[in-house]
Amino acid sequence: MQMFAYSRQKQTWFVCHEQVNVEHWLLVVTSRDHSRALDFCKMYSQCARSMGIMVAQPAMMSVPNDRTETYLQAIRSRLSPQVRSLLFACTDCSEVVMA
Repeated sequence: MQMFAYSRQKQTWFVCHEQVNVEHWLLVVTSRDHSRALDFCKMYSQCARSMGIMVAQPAMMSVPNDRTETYLQAIRSRLSPQVRSLLFACTDCSEVVMA
C-alpha cells in the first residue's frame, strides 16, 4: 500500500515509503486534562489505523499542575530507553516555548 504526505515547504505531495507504528510512548497531562487526553488517544489511534499505523496505549502520567518544573520531574521519573515518543497535552498553552 502506497502512502502519500504533503510537504508545506515544497508545496507538493511525496510518497511515504514506510509507516512507523507508535509504540512505547509517554503522555504527560495535568490531572484536570486527563479525560481529554483519553479522548485524544482514542481519536489518534483511530486516525492512525486508517493510515495503516498501529498506535499502542501510552504510558500515561498525570501531573498536579502545569509548571515547567513539574513536567521536568515527570519526565525524569518515567523516561527510559524504551520510550520512543513523548507528548505533553496542554489546554492552556499561552506561554508555550518551542525549543
